[in-house]
Amino acid sequence: MTFHDAQIRYKLPWDATVSVGANNVFQKEGLLMYSRLSSAFSYYGGHDIGRFMYMKYQQRF
Repeated sequence: MTFHDAQIRYKLPWDATVSVGANNVFQKEGLLMYSRLSSAFSYYGGHDIGRFMYMKYQQRF
């Protein structure tokens, strides 16, 4: 399973950065398997909770 993330950032002149991005851009979901405990698989289903979009402002001093 492969997840794709994207981020765009812009450096501001007053030593700050603004970022906009999205995790799991294509909204992929892992297979549902009810026949075994989750410890029997190397895949962790908590990573594919859907698309998550964000904006971040970082100020440096």
